[in-house]
Amino acid sequence: MPKNRKGSFDYLNFAYGLGAAIVIVGAMFKFLGWEYANEMFLIGLTTEAVIFLISGVEFKTPDNTLHWERVFPQLDPKYRGEMAKMDLAEIQNVYFKNTEQLAGNINAFSDSLERLNESITRLGLDVQRIGTSIDKIEHASVRYEQELNTLSDKMNKLNAFYNSVQLVRGGNDGVVHM
Repeated sequence: MPKNRKGSFDYLNFAYGLGAAIVIVGAMFKFLGWEYANEMFLIGLTTEAVIFLISGVEFKTPDNTLHWERVFPQLDPKYRGEMAKMDLAEIQNVYFKNTEQLAGNINAFSDSLERLNESITRLGLDVQRIGTSIDKIEHASVRYEQELNTLSDKMNKLNAFYNSVQLVRGGNDGVVHM
């Protein structure tokens, strides 16, 4: 909707508010189980639908248009003046200064890329070292598990031998008698 002057009454905005208020009061009536709730919903929603229809076909006009010919007089079809004279030496100085600045920025960017490349290379080497360390840890864990299994087997054999010695000796209680 176009903005109205301060203090003027906007009928469409008023109708929006009125329809919304009727719908809200109708919802309250519905929640509380009071009479005429359906009728209030019908009136409020119909009001909203009509307002949406009206606002959907409302033609809007731009508040202000930009006059680029004020900034660029060459855009005005009536313009017959001369273009501003440009000093070629000044343009070349600005061009060379900008080119030198650009070259400096490119060199700084190149240095940054080289440092980034070195960091990535070091990171890759560190990842390889971590992988090698993990492999060594896995190998040591497997060996440790094998040695524990071997120790367990030997302890079982020692226990069996001890029990056989106890049976030969005649002790049934599992306690060594001296």
